[in-house]
Amino acid sequence: TALAGIRFTPEPTVFLTADLACRAAEARAARSPQQAFDFARVEPKFDLRAVSVSTNEAARKSRLAIHRNIRIPEDSVITQAFESPGSEDFCQRENQDWWETSKNGALPALPLRVQAARRGGFVYGLLQQA
Repeated sequence: TALAGIRFTPEPTVFLTADLACRAAEARAARSPQQAFDFARVEPKFDLRAVSVSTNEAARKSRLAIHRNIRIPEDSVITQAFESPGSEDFCQRENQDWWETSKNGALPALPLRVQAARRGGFVYGLLQQA
């Protein structure tokens, strides 16, 4: 239902699910058969990341650049929801430049309205260009 809803929203919108995950390169290395050799062993570092990301057409045409497997900023309400023991809802104004990739650094500055909620073992985030 949430995914269908963002398709019809005229504002640039991203819906994501957050969970602990490692960088894609670390995941590939950890699955490698060479892991059987001690000298090639990789110990992946798990961070809170966007494990699934859905965007609407307006977001694809805008500067909103959140993508799958990007690390969630520590100051984001998505992190607060992940660390929350209950099913609380969070909302705050953030900036896209809080988000960064290991390859290219910080994303371009863009004011965002971010909502986050924990529902059971899942944390969901809704990001809209403010």
